[in-house]
Amino acid sequence: AVVFPMQAMADQGGTLYSPRDIRVQKWLARDLEVKEKEHLVQEISEIATHLKIKNEKEKVEWKLRVQLMHRLKEILNVDHVRQTKEVVGLLLENKELFTIQILDRRSSVLKAATAMSVETCKCLRDMDVAICSMSDYISLETHIVNALFKVVPVTIKVMSSSASDAIRTILKDSPDTPERGLLREIITQTKHKHKLVRTEAYHGLKILITSTSKPHFPTEPEPPIVEEGQDEGKATDQKDQETIDPTIQMVKESIMRGLKDGHGEARKASRGALIEFVKRAKTSGPQAV
Repeated sequence: AVVFPMQAMADQGGTLYSPRDIRVQKWLARDLEVKEKEHLVQEISEIATHLKIKNEKEKVEWKLRVQLMHRLKEILNVDHVRQTKEVVGLLLENKELFTIQILDRRSSVLKAATAMSVETCKCLRDMDVAICSMSDYISLETHIVNALFKVVPVTIKVMSSSASDAIRTILKDSPDTPERGLLREIITQTKHKHKLVRTEAYHGLKILITSTSKPHFPTEPEPPIVEEGQDEGKATDQKDQETIDPTIQMVKESIMRGLKDGHGEARKASRGALIEFVKRAKTSGPQAV
């Protein structure tokens, strides 16, 4: 890999930039108000190329990366871009850029990364299912949420809080696939060795339980079919066993584990999830009990 020599730019107060940084600055100076959809899609591709660089020596200067992330947010807010299938493909293909920027050690970069992540999830959620399938959306969202959980234990409070706020914002209006990929990710985080991650995971579980979006939980089961000569009570018990969703059991086990957690805040958060779970059970039928 080529490592560019550093150059000083007088108009930046002596800040050092590489030739790559200078090219990015010129690119950012271009007018965003371009009507052609293809041009904006190409911009997303260029942004992704710059943001997914892992090598510290080759990364674009952090202030420029913050600008690039703000630029991506702006582009995703353009109506005709939000309904472009190529955008979904680019974001899925380059989803590691979210992890790279979220895990950056600078709080300013993380702040921009969380804002970009939230806006990206909102954009994909609002797309027509013919353009962005639910599986594609959850795949990217789960990837982003997983990266955000890695920042929760960071000792710098502003960074930890930014990650927690982003997780809750993303989960608030999130649907899920029938495989419950997002819900399973949150349940996995409740088993994390770090107490702050477990606590945040239970807050997230509570959000998913209270969410009206489907299918976080199964719908009301059909009444049991009583065969001739069969006891109605036995038929009901058999039907309950057939219709109970394994994910419900996972949620119950997770909450019960949280109630015994050694960390007080995690126990408190799990109690909040339990209260909402019981409320949901009363309105969703016997399969959630």
